[in-house]
Amino acid sequence: MRRKDRELSQEEALVIIKNTKMAVLSMISREGLPYATPISPAHIDGKIYFHSSSSEDGVKKSSLINNGNVILTYVGYNENDLEYLPQLSVNYVSAMVKGKASLVSDGGRL
Repeated sequence: MRRKDRELSQEEALVIIKNTKMAVLSMISREGLPYATPISPAHIDGKIYFHSSSSEDGVKKSSLINNGNVILTYVGYNENDLEYLPQLSVNYVSAMVKGKASLVSDGGRL
């Protein structure tokens, strides 16, 4: 991290994770290309879950099967700072989670 003075504690990052409804999941596709997609994650008992199609040919699912290394980026409080509009500044908080994702099945339940 470039700006160590802005680094959050793990507890502060967890507040963002628990209170942000959308995040961007980044991974590597089967073809070795970067792939990112917005998701609606759920933080339950220290783990993060998100929905994926059961389709075998979906990029998200095939990427997770091929290489489960992911980065999940949460961004909260996104408001343009009009005072600094010429510099296109934005006030926000963010948290990133790096880890290994794996497929979990709900047994076909709805």
